[in-house]
Parts: sequence; structure tokens; C-alpha cells
Amino acid sequence: AEKTLARTRFEVEAAAADAFLTVLAADATAERAQAALERARALETSVRALSDAGLKPGADLARATAERAAAEAQVVQTQLAMKTARVAVAQLTGDPSAAVVPVAGRLSREPPAAESPATSVLLSHPAMVEQQAAVNEVEARRKELAKAYAPRFLLQSSLYARGTGLTADGASMGG
Repeated sequence: AEKTLARTRFEVEAAAADAFLTVLAADATAERAQAALERARALETSVRALSDAGLKPGADLARATAERAAAEAQVVQTQLAMKTARVAVAQLTGDPSAAVVPVAGRLSREPPAAESPATSVLLSHPAMVEQQAAVNEVEARRKELAKAYAPRFLLQSSLYARGTGLTADGASMGG
């Protein structure tokens, strides 16, 4: 039961960490979407000036306008994703009224070179500890069952020498 509790606690903590990382990703996506919107507006302004001067066809202006509209839609979607991610973090941390202000810190930098995790770290993982406890329990039951039941073989036999010409001591009467 303690192992299951530790695993459940670990899963909730992992879900909260995942939600926090989702907030960071949503914020970064929103920043990039806002930058894309500003680039699309600048492109539309440039193409509109060229189109009004007769140097670009109207189709280019229509395309630039469509790109700006798509960028605006993307900004709205990323803002929705940001709000949804913040609500998820607030629910997982247990305080829905709290305003989530993520600070990326070292998470915004490139991760260090990957190293193989140590065996002790893997063995201390709550899911591994729980599974190892279950394996130990099954092994203990198997050993007890092996001791409790041992097959017994009973041998019965009978010898009949009548009519064979043999005596009880194994001597032959000739025949």
C-alpha cells in the first residue's frame, strides 16, 4: 500500500511538472506567434503599398492579407492554449485561484549531453519500487507453495510365484 501511495504521489507530481512545462511551451509558442503576426502585418503593409502603386498584382495583396489573418488566428489559438495550460497547473497544484507565473530558469537553455541514468536512480523510481515489491511477494508465495506441496509416490507390489516352478527363496524346482 505504501508503494502504491508513493507511485500515485509520483504520478501527480509528474502530471504537475508536465503541466508546468506545457505552460512554458505555450508561452514560447505565443511569443513566436506574436512575432509571426507582426511579420505578417509588415509584409501586408509592404505589399499593399506596392499593390497601390501598381508594382504588384492584387493577388499578392490578397495572399499577404490571408497570411496576416492566419497569423491572427494562430495568436488566438496560442492564447487559448496558454490559458488552458495555466488552468491545468492551478488544478494540479490544488489552488485554482492562483495566478501561474512560470519562470523557465535553466529550462530555457539547451540540455546537457545525454548520459545513461545510473541503475540506482532507476531502481528508486516509485513504479520500479512498487513492481519490485509485487515480484518479491510472488516469489515468496512461490517458495511457500513449493514447501507446502511435495508429491509422494507410494509403491505397492506383490509377487506371485505359483505355477512358475520357483520356490519362495528363488530356487528353481526344475521346470
